[in-house]
Amino acid sequence: MTGIYNRRKFFSLATQVLDDSKESLYVVIIDIDKLKKINDTYGHHAGDEVIKIVAKTINEKISNDEIFGRVGGEEFALICRANSKEDIINSIEAIREDISQLEVVLDGNIMKFTISGGDN
Repeated sequence: MTGIYNRRKFFSLATQVLDDSKESLYVVIIDIDKLKKINDTYGHHAGDEVIKIVAKTINEKISNDEIFGRVGGEEFALICRANSKEDIINSIEAIREDISQLEVVLDGNIMKFTISGGDN
């Protein structure tokens, strides 16, 4: 549905990269805020459109060597390299801001949405 890695493939690649890498890696979990409300208000087809646009937007803003997948209904995970934790925080914040400006128009309804992210 999203064109990104599914949960199984993400964790398979993540295990390999995390086991083999000698450099610092960052793991970020990203969640679509209040997707259940979108599904309940506009239907699951509307929620699916939100999931698709969020996945597409994030995927376009990360580098090709990062591992990005959908690991739950509205949850995504990203494994990336960066010079510092601050660089990752700034990158995710820029993505968060970009997504907060998006709209999905479906059946005459305009849906706005946000994401939240955390790191380790």
